[in-house]
Amino acid sequence: MLTPSATAAVPCFAVLLVSLAAGGAAAERLAAAEFRPANPPSWVYTVEHPDGVAIAAQATGPRLDDGRWVLRLGASSSTTRFAPIALDVVDDAAASWVMRVERARWEDDAFFEVRARDASGEERMLGRWDADDLRAAKPGRGNFESASLPADFESVEIVVEARAAAARGAAWIDFFGLRIDGRNRDPAEPVPPEWERPPYLQGVGRDRALLRWRTRYPADAVVRWWPADAPEAGADSGTWRSTSRGTEHVAVLGALEADTLYRYVVELDGVTLAEGAAHQFRTAPLPESEAPIELWVIGDSGMCGANEAGCALAGRVRDAAARFGTPHLWLLLGDNAYPYGADWEYTRALFQHYRDVAARTPLWPVPGNHDFYSARAADQSGVYFESFTLPTEGELGGAPSGTEAYYSFDWGPLHVVALDSEDTDRSAEGAMARWLDRNLAASGDARWRIALLHHAPYSRGSHDSDDPDDSGGRMIEMREVFNPILERHGVDLVLSGHSHGYERSVPIHGHYGDSTTFLSSRYRVGGGAGTPEDPYWKYAGAGAPGTLYAVVGSASEASNRMKSHPVMARSLARPGSLWVRIEGDTLRGRFVGDDGEILDDFSLRKTPPRPLTLSPSPVPIWLVAALLVGGFALAALWWSRAPR
Repeated sequence: MLTPSATAAVPCFAVLLVSLAAGGAAAERLAAAEFRPANPPSWVYTVEHPDGVAIAAQATGPRLDDGRWVLRLGASSSTTRFAPIALDVVDDAAASWVMRVERARWEDDAFFEVRARDASGEERMLGRWDADDLRAAKPGRGNFESASLPADFESVEIVVEARAAAARGAAWIDFFGLRIDGRNRDPAEPVPPEWERPPYLQGVGRDRALLRWRTRYPADAVVRWWPADAPEAGADSGTWRSTSRGTEHVAVLGALEADTLYRYVVELDGVTLAEGAAHQFRTAPLPESEAPIELWVIGDSGMCGANEAGCALAGRVRDAAARFGTPHLWLLLGDNAYPYGADWEYTRALFQHYRDVAARTPLWPVPGNHDFYSARAADQSGVYFESFTLPTEGELGGAPSGTEAYYSFDWGPLHVVALDSEDTDRSAEGAMARWLDRNLAASGDARWRIALLHHAPYSRGSHDSDDPDDSGGRMIEMREVFNPILERHGVDLVLSGHSHGYERSVPIHGHYGDSTTFLSSRYRVGGGAGTPEDPYWKYAGAGAPGTLYAVVGSASEASNRMKSHPVMARSLARPGSLWVRIEGDTLRGRFVGDDGEILDDFSLRKTPPRPLTLSPSPVPIWLVAALLVGGFALAALWWSRAPR
């Protein structure tokens, strides 16, 4: 894959993404790839094989203005050479390819075209799209496809030409991509099924679940499921079948029982690709359930899409938390794929990197600022919204939101609200704030309430929640507008990311200013030291004051900038994730470093409000009687002598 280097600090990028898998004899002619711009720009690239191994070097420049940009795959004597790349050919006569336009502004005379040249030098045009086609492309999607690559080709040339209209300014391209897929095989042999995004669970409730996946090539699909304590899938097991061949599938698993463990298998074109104990899930319990609830929380976890160091760190954080077992819920706090939230970045950084977790634990995301490089909340378009299926009608608990940008769900006695702190109106009069107030008001029977968002209301890490210029003031807006709503309804724990570290507060209520205005004696509520032996405590019931705030933003990168915010009991510049266990009236959180060390261990306990009672009086009954008689006598004497 060809991706922009994480070090390129420029406002606009052109990224050509080429995914090439190992091939055979027909691919051996493409032993090298050449990047040869006709008008050399100054872009910076990292070139990677799909398995993540870096294989090549660079060229530089920030933007494509007037001019022509060319990438050629094929044998060349150029000094700019990449390590050997094999082009996977679908059969002896064709290859499948797809161009992805991520973000662009195209002038009227811009165009994009792909040509192939065979061994005799004959050139074949594979596709050409004008500015109207390019402007109609959806971000992050495969928009233009073909399967007409000649069997004896020597090279493929991708050409972009954009000329700016003088009155309208320069044409520019943020990034686009070309993926060439295939398999060297006998033309008569069927294409075997293969995951691009392995199965991942969504929307698991008490009586239903969703299972999503993506394959590299179209396939017919079947999903079967049955209770895990049953010996085998039988006639009474559930079955879902796709209605058409495709690469993207969303299977609805219905008629489930609450708090029950199910196993499932996925078949593609009659081949079983997912089965066994690794492919199972538990449905949500009933509201009155006393069973423990385990949550795994990660924030800013998508660096596996940006560089190898981030991928390695995210892997250590993931593996360190695995010692606690399989969580019931998996909460993602935004910036799920770096650097641009592109489709391939999601595939690698989330769905492939966490494939084992995603196959057995429902994931519940919120979007971050990097997710919105390729998405829009206004019309719920782009990669983030196309990658997830989230509740919009209150079907899993809470009031309907009408949008996947923010939503809610129940899990037994727990109610969770998920907010968009980046691209949705954050004003007090906005739809999200009004929905949040209605939603939490309707969740009064929930024993526990947790809120998820990306921009931390309190942080002194890689982002400063006091600074109005940091993140466009979003952290301040979330603190001033949304914290009062959350606290008014007694939300117990607010989880956020964005700042690349770990911070965890004491229980507070009513502080919505900057860090200089915080007084512990005024805003800290409840009691206890916060340890498992001496938990923080707050009264039970809707609206009870005492909210904990935690920043969990170091699942794939940890900042070395960390100052202590006065609301925080712990501030750590360490990579890790948060494991939360809710059992009965106690919530316990443990921040686990990438080396497995528990770096913070805190607890919050709910206690019933003390009823107002009158204790028995120690005064002798005869004295009480005497005082009553004497009082009546004095009152009668005053009445008899009062003037008439």
